[in-house]
Amino acid sequence: MNLKSLFYLSVLILFCLSCKQKKNSTNDASDLTKYGMKINPTYELGGLAAGTTAPLFNKLTNLGDQFDLKKELEKNPVVVIFYRGYWCPLCHKHLSQFQEDLLQSKKQFSVVAITPEQFEFVEKTVEKDALTIPVIYDDDESIMKNYKVAFEVTEAYQKKIKTFKGQDIAENNGKENATLPVPATYIIRQDGKIIKTFYDPNYKTRASVTDILEHL
Repeated sequence: MNLKSLFYLSVLILFCLSCKQKKNSTNDASDLTKYGMKINPTYELGGLAAGTTAPLFNKLTNLGDQFDLKKELEKNPVVVIFYRGYWCPLCHKHLSQFQEDLLQSKKQFSVVAITPEQFEFVEKTVEKDALTIPVIYDDDESIMKNYKVAFEVTEAYQKKIKTFKGQDIAENNGKENATLPVPATYIIRQDGKIIKTFYDPNYKTRASVTDILEHL
């Protein structure tokens, strides 16, 4: 093969790779939209990787006390669970199953659930799922953003929830705009390092207690 032929072959390969990358990028965006996630550069997604130092937070829980991650880590490893809201049946299933399995576990660790919903709806979730673990209303969305799970909800998904669940996501969150977290789970070692991240934009995929216990 002469040099001219090699040149044209190289150009063809680069063109094909460029088309493939563009196609994959489009598919990624399409996949996120499918889960109600609006592509918005102001929200940094992707979750935090294992080995990352967990961002600290200190916020009021539904139990009326402060959950200080720094102080909690002095006692135990901590599992942080993000859930979407009272209107989400998959969240209820996950939380109630987690609660049931948690009671049977003999390992020592602390758990906190975090949601963008106001305490009014947190209490409904606690009652429905008989939760004893503390729940934080992430009122300023700072925890969700720091853990890279927050996203703006598409108008189509908001309409879907209003139609089929009779719930307004933004109103339940006490906000003008609807924001949700990817229902991720983080396991944080006592030295403050994240040792396991369960992160999937597909809200049907959740971390089980079995998964969590394997990494504690």
